[in-house]
Amino acid sequence: LAHTFFVISKACIHYFKMHSFYLMNRDYRENFLLRKNKPSEEIEKTSIYPQNLQISNYFYYLAAPTLVYQDIFPRTEKFRPKYALQKFISGAVCLLSMHFLFSEFIKSHLTYIDKVSVFESVIKIYLPFITITLMFFIFLFECICPFYAELTCFGDRLFYDDFWNSTDQDE
Repeated sequence: LAHTFFVISKACIHYFKMHSFYLMNRDYRENFLLRKNKPSEEIEKTSIYPQNLQISNYFYYLAAPTLVYQDIFPRTEKFRPKYALQKFISGAVCLLSMHFLFSEFIKSHLTYIDKVSVFESVIKIYLPFITITLMFFIFLFECICPFYAELTCFGDRLFYDDFWNSTDQDE
């Protein structure tokens, strides 16, 4: 089940990334063609359009922890191993804590769930489930994404603000 969830989530992420890559480069191409046909003082340069269509640029975008494509991403100057190790250890602690909560409070209750009422089952599972959900959010957005950002030297550490503040798929 975990492998299936991972593959489906990666497929969704790559779909969103390809969609963003396509839409942004379509807009860049339209601006490029407008600049080509009009004098340079009427339309300002907004992109490095033809030069950004390289396979290395696309694969960097696929590895970068962002869903919104830009032709130039902010980069950090160097890789910080202490910061990456801190995020890796905090991610491991989150995973171990989630496993502990599941095995001690949820899985142990599931062995005798047919012998108690539905109300009692919901009450006993509710708090650990909410805690696991919050820890998963922390694990994903405060451990995994910054760890990948550090590995790829991605400079914008608030990369999920664009995702949370968007109102539709085009944004």
